[in-house]
Amino acid sequence: MNRRTFGSILAGAAVSAAVVVLCRLPFLRSALALNRKSRILSQERIRAAKRDLKTIVNVEVDFIKKRQKFASLDELVSSGELESHMLGRFGYAYSIGLSGKTINASASPAPRELLPAVHVTFFGPGLDPILASVRDNNSELTR
Repeated sequence: MNRRTFGSILAGAAVSAAVVVLCRLPFLRSALALNRKSRILSQERIRAAKRDLKTIVNVEVDFIKKRQKFASLDELVSSGELESHMLGRFGYAYSIGLSGKTINASASPAPRELLPAVHVTFFGPGLDPILASVRDNNSELTR
């Protein structure tokens, strides 16, 4: 057996022994379990934020259908279309915007939250006639 092979076998055995010893320590096991629970909680918060964003966009579309104008989140809350918790929760602050033929909703992580940003975009031929009423009203206001 040459030196390189012996060294590799020795290193592999040492790493395997260390893993077995560390896995038997209750502290390490609980830390690994806590990390796993934290990841699962983060994924649930992301899914919940996506659901909220979809709800916000649906409420916005209904608001546009009724009033032929785009509303900010504050306007949707003050008009009673949304509850105040829909401004942000689950560690996120929500926002909504209109860009051309697209409605964009975003969830930005609150300070000190280790979460990714979440975005939902609504567009398509079904949305075009609804948004056309907003564009028509805006063009009448600027005349």
